[in-house]
Amino acid sequence: MTVRVNKPAINVREELADLRKPTGIAGEAMLRAETPQEQFNLIGAGRRNLIINGDFQVWQRGTSFSSGFTADRWYTAAGTVTKDGFAYKHIATNTDPYLLYQVEDIDNRLAGKDAVFSFYLKTSSGANRLQYLTFCGTSYLHDVMYQLPSEIGGYTRWACPVKITDANTGYIRIVVELEAVNGNISYLRQVQLELGKVATPFEHRSYGEELNLAQRYFCKLDFPQTTPIGPVHKQTTNTIRTLINLPVPMRAEPSINSTGQPSFFLYWSVGGTDSSATNTSGTAFSVVGNSLDNARVTLSATVSGVESLMGSFFGYSGDLNFDAEL
Repeated sequence: MTVRVNKPAINVREELADLRKPTGIAGEAMLRAETPQEQFNLIGAGRRNLIINGDFQVWQRGTSFSSGFTADRWYTAAGTVTKDGFAYKHIATNTDPYLLYQVEDIDNRLAGKDAVFSFYLKTSSGANRLQYLTFCGTSYLHDVMYQLPSEIGGYTRWACPVKITDANTGYIRIVVELEAVNGNISYLRQVQLELGKVATPFEHRSYGEELNLAQRYFCKLDFPQTTPIGPVHKQTTNTIRTLINLPVPMRAEPSINSTGQPSFFLYWSVGGTDSSATNTSGTAFSVVGNSLDNARVTLSATVSGVESLMGSFFGYSGDLNFDAEL
């Protein structure tokens, strides 16, 4: 028996024309990629930005500062920092007007990698007054340094490639050094650090996601009214302990302090008689233990005259700050 197979005709001219079609730089890079993971990295799938709070949505500590930690994860040495919409506004002084951000390097995940640091910057003087951008390890030495030229106009986006070579210290310091001109105002927006050799558009994350990421390093618990915190166990006549559940697991066991002149009340009952004790400073509290994931901490407080073994702990008109920053 004879079987006949019909095969459709091939237009050789069209096939050759398709082979000559340009793929572009991005397409060629995709074709040259040797593994799916490399292609995944090229298209920037998944989370890209290693900077937490790069669009300055989260300000747990407040919205105006003269030094220290300001917007979540950001530190300033001098000057005045305020929230300006989704911008970080910094008014410089004549002394060390630098900004500091520290990236946690878990298990040397960034060591030896190519990365790009990008951001938008403008100043009140009309010129770009950023002097140096430094990537360094345990010290502030200029291991990798960029000195940016002046740029007239509004916001200018800068993209600075860097090979991360000193990432085995637990963190990487990024130092944004402004020019020490008294009164010069700088506005910083959309800060991004991403692996790779090319800067991509800024990755916007929701406020809720940015807040959860920031709370791993700093967490503020407010008590606007008489808010029940939890049951209390009497350790001694003058010492109580209570367990605090934190919103997210923190980076390490946090330190604790309070702001806003908080008042914390302890209530208990002995023989049908209600009693209470008050701490109006908040400074008597300390962390005495934590869970393995740092999601729960045990607090100890000094209060006089505790009679009952168990009671209720309330907070009023204040807050507790849990700090596990790098």
